Amino acid sequence: MITYVVPQSKTIRMPRGQAALLAILIVAVVGSFTAAAVSTVTLNRLRLGREVVTSLQAYQVGEGGLEDGILGLVDSSLAHNGSDYTVTLNGVSTT
Repeated sequence: MITYVVPQSKTIRMPRGQAALLAILIVAVVGSFTAAAVSTVTLNRLRLGREVVTSLQAYQVGEGGLEDGILGLVDSSLAHNGSDYTVTLNGVSTT
């Protein structure tokens, strides 16, 4: 605490609570930055999870198409008659 001595031998003290107010302000700023960092990491992980699921689905659809084509080559009775057909998964189509 800072004290000032006046010539009349009276002591004047600085108002109390400034340090507490400053500490609360610093904690609030640090807390805000921490919350922003945690939410950014969480949102990035959610996005990455969706991309992994979509990637696996695309891989499985492609693998199924290859297996269907190979099956048609191995056994001609199971081959398609030349007409196109469409496979749709989660709103994405392929012919």
